[in-house]
Amino acid sequence: MGDTIQFIRFARQIQDRGARVLVECPPELCSLLRTAPGVDTVIPRGEALPPHEIWSPLLSVPHLAKLEEMKIKGEQD
Repeated sequence: MGDTIQFIRFARQIQDRGARVLVECPPELCSLLRTAPGVDTVIPRGEALPPHEIWSPLLSVPHLAKLEEMKIKGEQD
């Protein structure tokens, strides 16, 4: 669960690139993740996923978003 909470912060950057962000997560995290900036839809793990174009494991999200190391650390240009 900790990784989910840690990596949900990248949802906004992916959404800013034009993606609709769907998050599949443990049911106990659904309420929390529905409030995360950049998350369009939260699906409890085990439920059917809607049609989608790309699926990514959570730990690969920074690479998918093509985030630079400096921005991940929170430093500004």
